[in-house]
Amino acid sequence: MVRAEGAEMDEYLAELHRSAAVLLSRTIALVSAADLERPTPCAGWDVSALLAHQSGQERGFLMAAVGGGAPLTAWRPLEVAPDRLIAAIHTTDRALRSPTVVARLWVPEISRSRLPWETAVTAHVLDLVVHGWDLAVALGSVLAVPDPLVALVLEVASAIPDDESRGTMFAPALPAAEGDDFSRALRLLGRDPAWVPQPAAR
Repeated sequence: MVRAEGAEMDEYLAELHRSAAVLLSRTIALVSAADLERPTPCAGWDVSALLAHQSGQERGFLMAAVGGGAPLTAWRPLEVAPDRLIAAIHTTDRALRSPTVVARLWVPEISRSRLPWETAVTAHVLDLVVHGWDLAVALGSVLAVPDPLVALVLEVASAIPDDESRGTMFAPALPAAEGDDFSRALRLLGRDPAWVPQPAAR
């Protein structure tokens, strides 16, 4: 079964996904071998671990897009070179935006049942944008997120419950504070918008 309803909204969401894929890819392109051990805002993850996590996500989402689902083991971290990860991100993007992508995808990290295409793609957009920010600040860079992506990320982050049903995908939300919409979204996802790498202990 392929997507056949809400074509206009599908096209808009597909373009947001493409934009998010480009955003993260451009940030990954900045990574050098000397950056791999840099800490990130994701507790316990350095840049290498963050890239491995994203590689696993791309493998899982790609399998879900072309076949409807993938076992949970397919989503495990996968160590690949940055250029291969960039290629994987764009392969997944094309698959998720293809007219033949399945209408319901099994994403076991999120749900035990199959998710509508729109829900699965939205989840992947969130993943691409937020991990793009994680990587950018780890590298000492700034991620300029387009307003439509900010709006989507904030909408999704606002809908994630901040209780035991939240699971382990995100840290507990941080207290609300003044800031722009993207900063609000980051705090809802348990990230401090002012995070900077701490100097290594001597």
